[in-house]
Amino acid sequence: MVLSPGEIASRVRALDTGIQSLDHQISSSSEKKVNESFREAWKGFVSRWQIERDNWLGSAWSRLFATQFVSRFDDFRSAYQNWLSDFQRRIPGTVAVPLVTPQSSFFGLPELSMQTVLILTGLAVGFFIYNQRKKNK
Repeated sequence: MVLSPGEIASRVRALDTGIQSLDHQISSSSEKKVNESFREAWKGFVSRWQIERDNWLGSAWSRLFATQFVSRFDDFRSAYQNWLSDFQRRIPGTVAVPLVTPQSSFFGLPELSMQTVLILTGLAVGFFIYNQRKKNK
């Protein structure tokens, strides 16, 4: 499946929301099982994520080559899931984070992104105008 830059941006923002939520919970946790080495390692992960996120979302050049970002994004998403699982094992039943699911569907149709709808609409309008001009000649 090929993702558009907009769809990838939506996924990046969804993952960022999850990471920010987990970051808040880790930094505010007073549990002994969430020790300093865990927090420091987590901070390192968050720093790496923020650099990647900012580089991708802030650069038009990066968005042109969005498909190259997908594998790195998948690595971060997988690492986030591992961090979340580890934190949940340390403090069972207390971790509540938002779902890391992009909101890129159009009117509840998950397979139609906004970009796809706009492209199809533009093509339909262009075809209609072309046919009208052809009839008027």
